[in-house]
Amino acid sequence: MQTFLTDSTCGKCGLVTVQRVNIMENLSIDEKYGVEQIDWSRYPIPNRTKEALKRYIEQGVDVGDFLHAVLTNDLFGSFGRADQENRIHLHDIIMFIHNELPSSAHGSKEAVRKWLEIRDDEFQQSTKPKTLQVISNGTYS
Repeated sequence: MQTFLTDSTCGKCGLVTVQRVNIMENLSIDEKYGVEQIDWSRYPIPNRTKEALKRYIEQGVDVGDFLHAVLTNDLFGSFGRADQENRIHLHDIIMFIHNELPSSAHGSKEAVRKWLEIRDDEFQQSTKPKTLQVISNGTYS
């Protein structure tokens, strides 16, 4: 957890209050994992493969069998499920995933499962209807 300490001094009594603040707490998933910094054009991978990876990373959409095998480090499955175009670009796809995607989004079945859960939870939160709370003076928050 990345934290820092803040302090404030009471103007009346001079008491100093120190508080530990989690700087990751108010960040979006994209900011926490560096998703907005991905260079989607750096590697020559097929557009449909790039688009599938983009949906996986940004929206938590599950990928097909080939990319699932690549993301979970299943070498035999990767080659066995790759079509001709992806087989030609497999090295570039692997380098892209390794160098550009958040490390918590690939590497094992568990990592991929957790990434999909995180993104699904974020989506559920973003689509949840907002409730308005009436404050005593008649305004809404």
